[in-house]
Amino acid sequence: MSFSEQILNNKFDALEESQDSIVSTSQWVLFHYRYAERIANEWERYINKAPIPKKLPLLYICNEVVQQSRAKRKTEFIDAFQKILPRSLTQTYKEVPENLKKKIVKIVNIWKERRIFPKPIEIDGVAAVSSSSSSSKNGTPENTNASFDDKLKAVSNTGQKFQKLYHELLLKSNGVFKKDDIKNLNSLKKTINDNIIQLQDITESIENEVDEIHKRDKAVEEKRKEVEAKQKEIEDQKLKDEIKRIEEEAKRIEEERIREVEENMIPTYEEGSDSDSDSDAPKRKIDSDSDSEDEVEDKVKDEEKNKDNIDENKEIENKEEENDNDVNGKESTSEQPPTKKLRFAE
Repeated sequence: MSFSEQILNNKFDALEESQDSIVSTSQWVLFHYRYAERIANEWERYINKAPIPKKLPLLYICNEVVQQSRAKRKTEFIDAFQKILPRSLTQTYKEVPENLKKKIVKIVNIWKERRIFPKPIEIDGVAAVSSSSSSSKNGTPENTNASFDDKLKAVSNTGQKFQKLYHELLLKSNGVFKKDDIKNLNSLKKTINDNIIQLQDITESIENEVDEIHKRDKAVEEKRKEVEAKQKEIEDQKLKDEIKRIEEEAKRIEEERIREVEENMIPTYEEGSDSDSDSDAPKRKIDSDSDSEDEVEDKVKDEEKNKDNIDENKEIENKEEENDNDVNGKESTSEQPPTKKLRFAE
């Protein structure tokens, strides 16, 4: 089958709001995944000019194509529709009546819940509607990611549905499928694909939970290290403060000891020393004692000098007496008495 925009437009023209029409058209589109960019652009152009009744089937085609691509892990259509859906859905949402708006919001919410697109599709002016419609009866918002129990129940229900339809189809065809069974087989195929999508959703949810656990563990470990570092810092600071306190106390005790020693010390000074002293009384006493000693020494020297002079005078007198005696022996006695010469200390 060759691809062209004209063939695609013809299929869009023939599109009906029925499961067979939507499945067959989406299968043709998926077959030409190499032209995903051109198909998405042509789909946008067509839905923007399409009449109101045609817009919802076109959205169902888009929904089927992107979900099937997601199940088969093919990103061509997901990347292509990711670019054009926000603006095309915003325009379509403004044009359709209220009942179709709710269906558009439902499709967008399914994409968000199943993470069909890497980035959730947003419609201008629809955020308030989607958030209000997702509120529970008690007024609290529902979690966009259903619990594991709900998802597993959905998978189980889908599996039971598939098993029931498959057995009914086998019984009806007597074990041999015919052309008339194509519709039912396509329905079974869609059920299988839905089941695959739900299983992938569960797998991703589990992976996300594992990632969250790792993130929490990492955050806890970082917090623990931070607390330990803070505690060590506090302990080190306490140790430094204690060492400083001990050093200051030791310094204070040493200063007090030195002060007590200085207060109890008796100062001693050498004679004639010019050094200063904290007390003037001892200095004055020493000066006084020094003066007294000098006076005594001078007196002693004077007395010794006087004594020497007296001894010298006595010696002179003795010599003069001897001379006089000699003269008196030779000459006649004279009436004149001998003259005495005295020397006095200067």
